[in-house]
Amino acid sequence: MKIAHILDILAPRRGRRAVVLCDGPPPAAETLASCLHHDDLFIATDAAGQPFTKLSRPPDVVIGDFDTLGIPPDDNSTTQFIHAIGQNTTDSEKALDHAAQAGCVDAVVLGALGGLFDHSLSNAALPERFSWLLNVILVSDDDVTIRVAAGDQGFWDLPPQTLISLTPVGPGARGVDFDGVRWPLKGADLSWAGASTISNHVVDTPTRLSVSGGSLLFTVRKGLVP
Repeated sequence: MKIAHILDILAPRRGRRAVVLCDGPPPAAETLASCLHHDDLFIATDAAGQPFTKLSRPPDVVIGDFDTLGIPPDDNSTTQFIHAIGQNTTDSEKALDHAAQAGCVDAVVLGALGGLFDHSLSNAALPERFSWLLNVILVSDDDVTIRVAAGDQGFWDLPPQTLISLTPVGPGARGVDFDGVRWPLKGADLSWAGASTISNHVVDTPTRLSVSGGSLLFTVRKGLVP
């Protein structure tokens, strides 16, 4: 499956959507273009994507403390540059705050994973930390990750042999039911220190996942079991 197809399955558009390009390892041009196909607001953090003219389209907003970008270029473009100072939030968080203030309910975040471990770990927590403001979806060239929380129940038509993983966040997830997969779960409690729940795969459709308490990240890779 292509990343755009996985994104459509896991996170169908619910309303106004932002695409946030972070300043980590850049996504492939095809991945970014597919995510921008149905967006309402394109935000780049600091120097992400610079030079912006190489992108499939220029950002609507560039936001951050500009410690990497420096003085924003005066290129007479329609891009809005927002110098958001303050060290208590990362540029990624500043971008998500701006997306929420702009009325977005979904935010597709790219360029957030890989590269520096501490940045990746911090960005992996964004779906949880911003859950009260936005539905944050993490996208890379290889996978799509969404948050599934207490009371949520998802049914997804994924091809057999699709690789999938569960990653508990915060205090963990309780009462997890996971069906249609090689290693199903029934009423399981998952934690960071518990048994591994990565690299499972689909055996039947639809794949069903529900959580009674806490939350977790659900990751779908574009590849199949070898």
